[in-house]
Amino acid sequence: MNIGEFRDRVAIKRLTKSADGFGGFTSSQSTVATIWAKLKFTDGDMSFANDKRQLNKGIELIIRKNTATANIQVGDVLFPERDNNQYRINTILELDLYYFSIKGNRTA
Repeated sequence: MNIGEFRDRVAIKRLTKSADGFGGFTSSQSTVATIWAKLKFTDGDMSFANDKRQLNKGIELIIRKNTATANIQVGDVLFPERDNNQYRINTILELDLYYFSIKGNRTA
């Protein structure tokens, strides 16, 4: 794999909870990592919900194993720079000795 193919910047965020001082919690997203990846849109499915058409896109990221630290988990949210959508990580697979494949679907 050529390192020049890793041209897409992706921020990985996780939902965190913190105490609000009144016995409850406040939820926010904190950035876990910002990485370079090879981004590929894998599928697109049109569905109807509440009388509206909705495009459900899937993506696949290929990243170096050194950037895929133990901090990245299934359920984290991906924010690609070239796309205005959020994608939730579904699977993390080891491709070979040096690379991981991360697959996710768009969140509504």
